[in-house]
Amino acid sequence: MAILSEISNHYGVLKNLIGGEWVESTSTTVGEVTNPATNEVIAMLPASTTEEALSAVEAAKCGFEAWREVPLRERAKMLFDLRQRFEEDFDILFRVLTQDHGRTIAESRGSVRRCIENIESACSAAYGLAGRNEHIDSLASGIDMWLTWEPLGVFLIVTPGNIPMHAWSSFVPYALAAGCSVVISPSRQDPVAAEYINRTALKCGFPKGVINMVHGGREINKSILSCPQVQGLGFIGSTSAGRELFELCGKLGKNSSINGNGKNHVVIMPDANLDQSVVYLRQAFVL
Repeated sequence: MAILSEISNHYGVLKNLIGGEWVESTSTTVGEVTNPATNEVIAMLPASTTEEALSAVEAAKCGFEAWREVPLRERAKMLFDLRQRFEEDFDILFRVLTQDHGRTIAESRGSVRRCIENIESACSAAYGLAGRNEHIDSLASGIDMWLTWEPLGVFLIVTPGNIPMHAWSSFVPYALAAGCSVVISPSRQDPVAAEYINRTALKCGFPKGVINMVHGGREINKSILSCPQVQGLGFIGSTSAGRELFELCGKLGKNSSINGNGKNHVVIMPDANLDQSVVYLRQAFVL
């Protein structure tokens, strides 16, 4: 039986994506990223600093100012280009996902295909949002009414370790369709997959700063969300982290779309580390 080769045996020290550039972190806290199937180290992951996170927010703010002025038809065209780029990079994306996350090849192919479906939906949403604008003459005596939907600004997107690419596609293409920019905070469990999906997106030529990514964690996420430039949050992850961010969004008066843990069946394979499996199960079902 043929075995697909890996894109790389080691991806080096992973970088942040800030203002359209891949930037090395100055952090001295660096962890290992392993292939869960072999336990081999495939990358090194610095924990982003607060200063780096704030730089990403500032870049996203500048990116938003440029992106919001791009005409609707051009934004829609770039989303269609994004779909095409995912088709072109399909083999790379699913192989990286398998190596970094541990999914089977078939599951990874399905996950990337789902990403493409989400992008297709976002292409439609770009025009659908424009169709929600309203104008009513003489709503009342001497009063006309206009209702105009406008881009809000920068959004924080937090993606989980179990569906790193699928979760990205559940938020980012729709934010772009609406004319918003994003700062993505991916799970530290599979950051190589997060990097590669953003590398594919950058090939479309979005204005610098429209898509940003920092490798942080809960405290970094709170710092980003607390920035006045950030208008809201798209989150998929643990229920406990979701509750913390939902509470913060409420205090700050910010928009939020928060999705916590599901309750799916789990099969623990004979060669799995049972003690570690119990920790993950507890996080998924209780926290």
